[in-house]
Amino acid sequence: MAVSRNPPEPTERWQRCKQIVCSMLTQDRETWPTLLVKECGDDVELFLDAACLIRLSLRVGDFIEEPALRKVLP
Repeated sequence: MAVSRNPPEPTERWQRCKQIVCSMLTQDRETWPTLLVKECGDDVELFLDAACLIRLSLRVGDFIEEPALRKVLP
């Protein structure tokens, strides 16, 4: 069986989730809960997906902001 090397096209739902998260990350953290509720409305699944991505982005932080070699080489 052949395996496709092309990633699947993002769904509208994923695009919307990404848009919400990217927008929230540019705002003050204190406003995030209100923005999340406002943007997701009654869509609980979208709310949970966006909240999960926000939590993950906070855990990762700036992990890849600076190349690792720059930290170990003089």
